[in-house]
Amino acid sequence: MARILEHRAKELMQKSGIRVPENYACDSAEEARKAAEKINGKVAVKALVPVGGRGRVGAVKFADTPEEAAACCDQLLGTVVKGWPCRQVLVEAFIPAEQEYYVSITFDSRTRGPIVLLGCQGGMGVEEAAAHLSAFPVNILHGLRGYAAREMWRASGVTGKSLRGCGEMLEKLYAMFRRYHVKLIEINPLLRTADDAFVAADAVLIVDDEGAKKAPDLPETDDYGVENFGRPPSERELEMIRIDQLDPYRGTARFLELGEGDIGFMCGGGGGSLVMMDAVTRHGGRPRNYTEMGGNPTERKMVGLAKTVLSQPGIKGFLRVGNISSNTQVDVIARALVQAVRELGVDPKTIPMVVRAAGLHEDEGRRILEEAGISYFSDEYTMVQAAKKLLSLMRENQGEVVGK
Repeated sequence: MARILEHRAKELMQKSGIRVPENYACDSAEEARKAAEKINGKVAVKALVPVGGRGRVGAVKFADTPEEAAACCDQLLGTVVKGWPCRQVLVEAFIPAEQEYYVSITFDSRTRGPIVLLGCQGGMGVEEAAAHLSAFPVNILHGLRGYAAREMWRASGVTGKSLRGCGEMLEKLYAMFRRYHVKLIEINPLLRTADDAFVAADAVLIVDDEGAKKAPDLPETDDYGVENFGRPPSERELEMIRIDQLDPYRGTARFLELGEGDIGFMCGGGGGSLVMMDAVTRHGGRPRNYTEMGGNPTERKMVGLAKTVLSQPGIKGFLRVGNISSNTQVDVIARALVQAVRELGVDPKTIPMVVRAAGLHEDEGRRILEEAGISYFSDEYTMVQAAKKLLSLMRENQGEVVGK
């Protein structure tokens, strides 16, 4: 999943008929000053980072003049907001509100369908707002009709002529949810102005990576894999995402840097990967990364993944394991790994390398790997035994106590 930053989320909302404040993404104080001049009034200056609760950590400021907006921009650019560097700010018109609401739509794993959350107290964090929110499941086959949207708001405490505007806005928001394969869409706060207009003062939009490919007008995400990493992805992680997308329909390759450790780690299959991570650490090893692959990736994708793993600083051993049921060709694994080793100038005598794989073309894979000095095992070794073998080779190679 990936989170689309606020300015792009608001572009989509505006396309969908939801009113948003006039706003501009700015890279410099001068751009912020010019944006405030265009708006010609009080503005909010926000750090464009993919996290919530920016106001509580000083990442949302207000300015009455273009010069103040430029100063606010200067204060925010280059700062780190909840772990994310601020490289842009959003300058947008300040909208006076008669009332603030909370509205979001997400996917509920319990009901296996969309769920709408509404509240008449917007602007606060979702944790504080939780006690005041009402939840309404939506039958995905029936959709969300106007009368149902109005009844949801009525049950949440909205009365009078505001019901119509709230209901129309919720219908449009649900249409966005379906069109863009959204995992979460949130407006907090949704403002009701003195003339009973409804304006999205903030916008959160998290989309499903695969589903989003079916929505051609969805803007490019500004931060790959936010929900997967929980932090800004590293350059290697971003590079691996790009490599994986080169052949999107031939297997998957995922890579996550852990920041510590000295073992380059690759495994086939999510469940097997987690079991092997536990096995390596249980026997004293320290994986530098978490990596999984499956679905018979192309050789190009495999080379990129292997190079990404092996290029990490401080690698003293390499382990590639997969279970017997894997459908990834062993000769493809072998050729890709040998190519990566040669291109990076890695010496398997200096960095012990163990591959445990079984399946198609394993005799050819064994030949390729062993000729390159890489230890290969088929189903004569379990995956855990392969991990212990690597730790033993590392101990012999380094003259240090590695493993138990």
